[in-house]
Amino acid sequence: MSNPQHVHRPTGSKQINKNHKGGKHFTKGAIKKKNQGKVAPEVHVGVKDTSASASKVNRRNHAKQVRSNRKDAVVMAKRVGHDGLSPKVVGIIGIGEGISLDDATQAILDACEIRTRHSATSATVVLPAWKQRVTLIRAPEDLNGILDLCKVADVLLCVVSGQGLSARGERVVSSIKAQGLPTVIGVMQGLKNITNAKLQKQARKDLAQEFETRFADDTRAVALDGPQDVTQLIRFMANTRLRAVPWRDARPYVLADRVSFAPTDAANPQSAGTLAVSGYLRGGRPLSVNGLVHIPDFGDFQLKQVDEMSDPNPLNVRRDSSRSRKASDASQMDLVPETEGPAVTVDRIVLPNPAVQETLDSENVPDPMAGEQTWPTEDELADADERMAKIQGQKRKKKVPKGFSAYQAAWIPEDEEDGDGEDDDEDDEDASEVCSVYVFGWCVHVCVRVR
Repeated sequence: MSNPQHVHRPTGSKQINKNHKGGKHFTKGAIKKKNQGKVAPEVHVGVKDTSASASKVNRRNHAKQVRSNRKDAVVMAKRVGHDGLSPKVVGIIGIGEGISLDDATQAILDACEIRTRHSATSATVVLPAWKQRVTLIRAPEDLNGILDLCKVADVLLCVVSGQGLSARGERVVSSIKAQGLPTVIGVMQGLKNITNAKLQKQARKDLAQEFETRFADDTRAVALDGPQDVTQLIRFMANTRLRAVPWRDARPYVLADRVSFAPTDAANPQSAGTLAVSGYLRGGRPLSVNGLVHIPDFGDFQLKQVDEMSDPNPLNVRRDSSRSRKASDASQMDLVPETEGPAVTVDRIVLPNPAVQETLDSENVPDPMAGEQTWPTEDELADADERMAKIQGQKRKKKVPKGFSAYQAAWIPEDEEDGDGEDDDEDDEDASEVCSVYVFGWCVHVCVRVR
C-alpha cells in the first residue's frame, strides 16, 4: 500500500506578501492611452512658505528698534534738550568774591571754535568732539539780569573762589532756587593761589560739598586753573543731564540772537513799528502764528509773520580760508563786535489767519443784558409772605414730655392729629413713661411711649 503525497497547508497566521507591481514607469503610448487626450497640468516645484515665520521675526525686530530709538531719544533729550536742534544755552554767573567772569569766559572760548558772536557778552561755539553747539552768555551784575538769564539757561556755571560763597552769592542762589533751578555746574576759580597742596585739596573738597548741599547731590564741581580743567568743564557741559523746568517746558519761547526795529514813521523813531526778532524756537510746545507773544516789560503783541530760516550755526559748514578763524585769534570778548555767521536763507513764511487770530482785548466788555433778572413786584412779595405764614401755621405739633429739650424732642415722631401741644403735655404728663435709653457716644437717644 503506497503512502499519499504530503501537502503543506498554511494556517491563518501565515504571512502573505503583496503581489509585485510593475512600477509606475509607463511607456509614452500607455500614458497617452491613459490620459485619453487630456493635457497634464504644469507642476511648479517651490520652497516652503515661510511668510508666517518671517513676519514674526520682522515684528520682533521692529519692536526692538522702536525700543532702542525711544531709549536713544531720552538720552539725547537729557543731554541736548527736548528738540536737539537749538544750541544749548550756558549761563555764567558769579556767586563769590575775588572772581573774574571775563577770565572764565575767555578760557572756555579759547578751547572752542567760535561760530557766531551775538554781542559783547554772548557767543555761540561749536564742540566738534561732542557734536554739540553751545551759546555762552555772561551774566550782568544786577540780580534781575541774573534771574532773566536763568529763565532761558539750560546749564548754569556758578563761579566761586576759594573763599566760598559771598553774602551777595547766597542771595542770588536763594532767588534762583525760588524761580526755578536749571542744571548747575560749580566752577572753582583761584585754587592755584593756595600754595599748600593739603590746604588746596581740602578747599576743593569743601567747595564741592558746598555745591552739593545748596543745589543737588549730583551737582558737579570742577576747578578752572589749567587747560585740562577747561577740557573737563567742557565735557561736563556737553554730557551733563539737563534738568527739566516745568513752567518753561509748558510754553514756547525764543532767546533773541538779533533784534531790529522798523518804525512806521521814519521821521519819528518813537512811533509804532515792527519788531523783528531772530533766534531759535525752544520749549516743549510749538509756536502758533495766530497766538499772542509776550515781551518782558512791554506786554503782549500779535504776530505779523513767522519766517522759518535755515540754521545759522550748523555743526558742519564749509568755509574758505579767509573766513576760517582759530580760537587764538579771538581777542577780548567785550571788544569784539558782532560777526556774521554762515549765509541764512528763508525757507518758509507763515502768515496768521485774521479769522482765528487772537485779539489784544485783555478784558471782557460787560453786556448789560447778560445778567438780566426780573425783580418781583410788591403783590408777588405779599403773596409769598402769606404762603409762608400759612405753611408755618399748619405745622404739626408734637406731644413732648415735660423737661425735654429741643434736641430730645426732635427724635419724637410727629403726631398725626393737630392740637394744642401745651394742653396735651399737661394732660398726659402722668401717662408718659420712659421705656428705654440708648447711649451712642455723646448722643443720648430716649424712646418714649405715650398713652
